[in-house]
Amino acid sequence: MDPDGKRWLRIPIQSPLLQSIVLTGSQMDPGHHKFEIRCVDLQDEYDPIPAVMEFEVVPFVEPAQRSGILVIDDDVDNASSSPEAVVNAKYENMLSDHTNVTMIKRSFGTTQADTYGDVRSRHLAFSDLMQYKTVIYHSDNPGERGNLDKEADGLALYLLNGGNLVVSHTQLLASVLTEVSKGGVRTTMLRHMGLPDQPRMLFVSNNFLTNPFFQYAQGAQGYPAVNLQYGDPASFNALVNLRQGLSAVSYFPSLGSGQAIYTFGCKPVDYSAFPPTQAQFDQYHGQIVGVKNNTHSGGKVFTFSFPLSYMRDADTKAMMNKVLSEIQ
Repeated sequence: MDPDGKRWLRIPIQSPLLQSIVLTGSQMDPGHHKFEIRCVDLQDEYDPIPAVMEFEVVPFVEPAQRSGILVIDDDVDNASSSPEAVVNAKYENMLSDHTNVTMIKRSFGTTQADTYGDVRSRHLAFSDLMQYKTVIYHSDNPGERGNLDKEADGLALYLLNGGNLVVSHTQLLASVLTEVSKGGVRTTMLRHMGLPDQPRMLFVSNNFLTNPFFQYAQGAQGYPAVNLQYGDPASFNALVNLRQGLSAVSYFPSLGSGQAIYTFGCKPVDYSAFPPTQAQFDQYHGQIVGVKNNTHSGGKVFTFSFPLSYMRDADTKAMMNKVLSEIQ
């Protein structure tokens, strides 16, 4: 006890607590908390200036009490592959039939946007996500892998507690989910996505020049077809317009508990611009590019391995209305 009456819990090196403390009950009630720790030497002299961590505990929000849609933009702005204003407008259009929509930009590196990272580069906390009925995450820039693997912890907690998630990604989803699968407990997120613990996804190409064969996603189970945007109206990406197809797509050779709701729509072999061979058509056409999974906690997860912002506005809006009708 300090002279001023402050009481401390001493934990000797040989303590059975192994220098770890579990806070329970009223110690973790909602509100502001301060955790202090200081060292004591062998002469029983203590450090007069303790290390201090202050934090807030927020009340848990039950799934039935949540509302609204949170859109997390994890795209690196790029004039040709992911122009910020255009992509934002596309997601606004997708959700234009819905109210209470919040859009945030995940911060990158030293550039601060709407989120703040911890020492592990995690920017999304469950305490923030649990306010929302649905979270939509998109990383639609084929030149950047995004940070979905870094956010597996917060998203897994959200899904474990009744959350609903929509993911839009590119050919790089294959490497991102492979990284997640190496994280042990992080496979919780993969299972909630309806994928195997080791997804082993494949992709069409790492660049816009090779294998531009994807032209549409064919819907199943009542989901409408979603067509690639090119021609009239033109895509924001000049190579997509030139090749009349997209290569920045990954696909799922196998699923866990998930259901296939979209498959790869490939150019026919006699197409006039950059057609596939028969072997390439057979390899890609009909592969799974959209997965739906009902989680054990009562939520739903929709994963799209093609970038939604590259698709036609009317089609993605109809698709999102179908998705949200099953959630809301």
